[in-house]
Amino acid sequence: MLRRLFKDVVIYGIAGGLSKSLMFVLIPVYTRYFTPDQYGIIDLVATTLAFLTVVGMLQMEAAIGRFFYETEDDKERRLYISTAFWTVLFVSLAFSLVLAAVSTEIMEFLTGDRRYGKLLLIAAFILPASNLYAFSTALIRYLKQPVLYGVFSLIQILLTLFFSIYFVVYTGWEMEGVFYGQLIGFATASIVIIIYLLRVKSLAFEWSKAVIQKFLKFSLPQVPGLLGNWANRYVNRFIILGYLSLTDLGLYTVALKVASLLRLAEEAIKMAWSPFVYENLSNPDHKILFKKVLQYVTIMVFAAVSFLVLFTNEIFELLTTPEYQSASPLASILFYSFGITILIQLVLLGPAITKKTIYNSMLSLLSLLVNLICLVVLVPSIGLIGVPISLACSTITMFVASWIVSERLYPIGFSKLMFFVPFAITTILVVAMLKFELDLVERIVICCALAVVAGGYFLNLAAKLKIKK
Repeated sequence: MLRRLFKDVVIYGIAGGLSKSLMFVLIPVYTRYFTPDQYGIIDLVATTLAFLTVVGMLQMEAAIGRFFYETEDDKERRLYISTAFWTVLFVSLAFSLVLAAVSTEIMEFLTGDRRYGKLLLIAAFILPASNLYAFSTALIRYLKQPVLYGVFSLIQILLTLFFSIYFVVYTGWEMEGVFYGQLIGFATASIVIIIYLLRVKSLAFEWSKAVIQKFLKFSLPQVPGLLGNWANRYVNRFIILGYLSLTDLGLYTVALKVASLLRLAEEAIKMAWSPFVYENLSNPDHKILFKKVLQYVTIMVFAAVSFLVLFTNEIFELLTTPEYQSASPLASILFYSFGITILIQLVLLGPAITKKTIYNSMLSLLSLLVNLICLVVLVPSIGLIGVPISLACSTITMFVASWIVSERLYPIGFSKLMFFVPFAITTILVVAMLKFELDLVERIVICCALAVVAGGYFLNLAAKLKIKK
């Protein structure tokens, strides 16, 4: 079972993670062609698009995942898929039209310049294409087509990379080229996947009121939580604009893009974990299985975070220009936050398994509240560094609360000690790296020492699990 999960992470997750981490790959290009101010404007457009993406999806991909394995009837599955697909399409198109109509006004409100409205107008057309791509690729995972998933993901990645670089570097379209590249990548890949689904008769021109009511009962309680997650990640942009400047926003955005290197792992585990959980619920030993996964992943995640934090400065020197170097400490804290976010996915099982998804929203809103309080207190007093610190505080809150709530709804028996030891070591390392300046040799020595500790910890855990088995 664990080998199968690892295989799914590699096949499904890495391809999807590469798609989500395109902005990381494009950092060397964008930081040489855009000033921090321009990078901040691009991020504002992306922030608006991310909000409407959450709303437009209505969590239909999660509903499909939850109910897909409850039936073996092909006709019923096709009805499920078709109902969710057309719902996502029409809702996304509706939001796209509204966004296009008010794009100029939104950008004038955010930046004080109506000229940037065209950027948001282009983004409005990306919305339905990206949502259909996200839904369709999720469906390919549930249909267990790993090769096709990789092919479709590769199409989207390569097209987006090629056209983004071409439009920005060679056509003089500058910021507009960023969004034209995304539009072509998502639209082309979506069309190819839809044609495939129609040909294999997994998708049809049918829709069921009863099915959508069933799906919405499961998915809608999660939407406020997803909006809370969106706000947790993006509301700091507006705090930065309120207290600081567009240049600061651009610096923070680049730090986020560099830290998105860890999003490869986050996306990989996210895509593989849900199907794995739902498929194994009927296994009488599924709780033992889930505990093993968390223990292994915890060690690997904190080891990766420690390595990235130790060498964040070198990563920035490799990827960016000197005017962005001051954002390096921000990325260190973001690596730490994103690592904990990965583990939240593994811990937060109870609401989905018991179908009490309202708890997801409650937890997200709690995390958002902590983030907002920290932002309002820290940013005016310590500046831009207060933004990632606030996110780290909210992420830790989310993890602890998710563990408590999930264990009460559906007890798994996760080991607190197995989490706390690597968490404490990594936390101390992050704080130390922010406070002290160490040369490269010293950091290499620390890295080697941590590698020995993590390796021994991992082998000891593997031995214990084997003995118990």
